[in-house]
Amino acid sequence: MLRGKYSVFSGKAIIAHATHSKWTYRPTFDVSIPAYNPLYDITPSSSAPVFRDTHILTVLPVANADPATIKQLLLAHRIPTFPGNASVLVLDPVLPQSRSYGTRSASLSISPYDPPSRTIVDYGEALVGSLFCLIIQIPPVGQFALFDSMSAGCIPVIADDNFILPFSEVLDWSKIAIRVRHSELHKIVTTLTSLSSQEIAQFQRQVKFIFNRYFSTIEKIVHTTLDIINDRVFPYYARSYVQWNSPDYMENALPPPPLLFYPPRSSVHGRLTALIRARDHFGLLHQLLLKLQLASSLHRIVVLWTNPRIPIPNPSLWPALRVPLTVLPFSQLLHGRYYPFAQIDTEAVLSLDDSTCLPDLQQIQAGFELWCHNPDRLIGLTNGTIVGSARKLSDEASSLSAVFGLTIFHKHYLHSYAELLSSMAIRPVNQTGACEELLMNWLIIQLSGRPVLTVRDSRLTPVSPASCHLQSSMACWTDLSATHPYFTTILSRGRAFRIAPWTVSSFG
Repeated sequence: MLRGKYSVFSGKAIIAHATHSKWTYRPTFDVSIPAYNPLYDITPSSSAPVFRDTHILTVLPVANADPATIKQLLLAHRIPTFPGNASVLVLDPVLPQSRSYGTRSASLSISPYDPPSRTIVDYGEALVGSLFCLIIQIPPVGQFALFDSMSAGCIPVIADDNFILPFSEVLDWSKIAIRVRHSELHKIVTTLTSLSSQEIAQFQRQVKFIFNRYFSTIEKIVHTTLDIINDRVFPYYARSYVQWNSPDYMENALPPPPLLFYPPRSSVHGRLTALIRARDHFGLLHQLLLKLQLASSLHRIVVLWTNPRIPIPNPSLWPALRVPLTVLPFSQLLHGRYYPFAQIDTEAVLSLDDSTCLPDLQQIQAGFELWCHNPDRLIGLTNGTIVGSARKLSDEASSLSAVFGLTIFHKHYLHSYAELLSSMAIRPVNQTGACEELLMNWLIIQLSGRPVLTVRDSRLTPVSPASCHLQSSMACWTDLSATHPYFTTILSRGRAFRIAPWTVSSFG
């Protein structure tokens, strides 16, 4: 892991090295690993703010640094876009006479009107209090700098044109660090101050995830190296990009869905079957059927009457529709609404309730086209009324927008719901008499290992929380969170990816 000489070099051995450069690294053969620093063990708290109020930029120890460049960085306060309450800190190498690894001398610039001053700082506190950490010429002095900055939650800014970043074969470093050329160092402060708070938060989240997953211990570094080599030897079982780089990816504890059951991309010219759970709102159901039948991609409507106390209305009371309508009675032998009924003869299933506020028909078509490009994903459709009401709810629950609306998924998941779920998983549904859609969404996220895709209407219309079954869904979510936190934790990790309806056709 450290810099050194090799006694034997035949060119046939895989070299896992911490200071690979573009001249020594052999792509798809060698492995670039992080330099582990056992002396640095300070990690930031999970409640660290997005903008740290100590230093906006800390320059880690530089070997043979250009004095003009260092001076230019210290005078970054002269730039108009520079935050007024932030400072620039340039660290010196560790003091030879110091008995503590954390004691460093540094140059500090805190005001555009005063010259930089010399000071003694604690190395760990300086990094934890920094937003960006500039690393120039990583080997040999800066080989621990990348590890130290990521351990502190500081966003690395790397100015080394030749260095091969650790595990760059599988990790997407464009989401972890900011790379700049040596010739552009004079623009670095302007570049950093132009980043939005959302972009900075995404960088910080990814830095924390990558460090904790792959860099934090010797064991994790060794296991990651072996995983990369294993992916080369067995490419058919190799991890995907999402598995390596996404904090939201979840390991699948259930049997995977058969890949041959559906093609990678379904035909856009196909159709979908609407599966409606009906209770006792026949008036609302009547209006819903009249509006839903106009959807261009609709093939059939299947209504599951789940209220055993109220008989199914007389056939003469049901509306005449342009698509076939099938009404099925409730059965105690089935797990509620999610069952692979023989009447569902399409791959795509549109699931909703009789009290659901139906979104615009163009939004349903957009969701279906999005599903055709992602047949293994859960597609959620929400309208402005649900979004407007959900804003009053907690941040965690409102992020699950696909739970409180319509969903589109593959028919295979109906078989999985009926066959794979144990009695322990079904128990919360039987206890509450609801929550089927929460459990179904949890199952799809588990099987696919990917978060929800959401098609959302940007138009907001005020609505009472008691309508659109929003109140019952939120009550179900609250009860499930208190009694079965495991399910709600999984659903919270499946964050919705929102996409406007008019951009769906751009998926190719």
